Amino acid sequence: MGQNPRKGFSHTWEEVEAEICDVIVTGMVALMRMNPHAPEVFAGHLNRIRQRDVDAATEDAPR
Repeated sequence: MGQNPRKGFSHTWEEVEAEICDVIVTGMVALMRMNPHAPEVFAGHLNRIRQRDVDAATEDAPR
């Protein structure tokens, strides 16, 4: 991020974004190879994350 002047900048944001996309694709390929129901497994996981965030937002809401 360039916050340490001795280290400088190493990557652009576009390169970092591309690397994150590669990680996502690699993870999805691994999940697909491990479990024939990968789409359902992933959807269930996303739903748990969503519900956790909804629950947290509800707890933080003013009453």
